[in-house]
This record gives sequence, structure tokens and C-alpha cells, in this order.
Amino acid sequence: MGARINRDVWVGLAFVLLAALMWLGARDLPRGTALRMGPGYIPILLSGLTAALGLLLVLSAAGRARAEAEPWNLPLSLMVVAAILIFGATIRPLGALAAMTLAGIACQLPYLRRQPLAVLGLSLAISATLTAIFVIGLGMTLDVLPGG
Repeated sequence: MGARINRDVWVGLAFVLLAALMWLGARDLPRGTALRMGPGYIPILLSGLTAALGLLLVLSAAGRARAEAEPWNLPLSLMVVAAILIFGATIRPLGALAAMTLAGIACQLPYLRRQPLAVLGLSLAISATLTAIFVIGLGMTLDVLPGG
């Protein structure tokens, strides 16, 4: 029986492919500088970080034995897709803070019934932190509240 490739190698290669696609999509955007970021600065930076993470995964997993594959969890995957769709559908009418909070709740649906306050608190904390990073830290013009 031939050697089998560790699944982390495949995940790392998928990250590298994703990074290449991100870079292709942003390569023609003006980058600017770290002090005066253009629209292409963050996508190019994130594509580089994603590629580096993918290469790190490939290199760290290449020598390890193949791990037993876990079954694909369709409901969890659908929750992530739902969170992205919820965010996209609600950011303009509700503002960034509410959209991120609703997306965070969607990602934690299995825990909502048992720990509703924890789910809400974590979602609000993450949303407030991300809003502060993007609006205050990066100076992005983003409607934080509805009608903002």
C-alpha cells in the first residue's frame, strides 16, 4: 500500500490556492502604504498571510502520519454559510454591529438554547471588538448603527 497524504497537507494546499485567488482578485487595486492604505492593501496582505499559513500547514504535516478522516459535518458548514449570508443581508439596513452580532449568533446556534446569554455576550463582544478595530483602529467608514 502506498503512502497516504496527511489531510493537513490538503488543507494547506487549499489555503495556498485560496491565497492565490485572493491575490489575483486584488492585484490590480492600488495598494498604498501602511500609513495610507489603498483598497488593495488588506486583500494583498491577507493573501500573503493565508499563503504563509498554508505553507506552514503543508510543511508541518508533511512528515506526520495520516490522520483518520472525520466525517463532514453538513449542519455546521451550513451554519457558517448562513452566517455569511445573514451578515451580507443585514449590514446595510441594521449596521455593522447588529450584522456581526447576528452572524455570530448564527455560528453558535447549537449552544443558543442551552446558553443564550453566553452566546449573545460572546457575539456582542466579538462584534464590538471588530467594530472598534475597523472603525477606530483602521479608520474605515462603516455604518455601525442603523441609519448611521
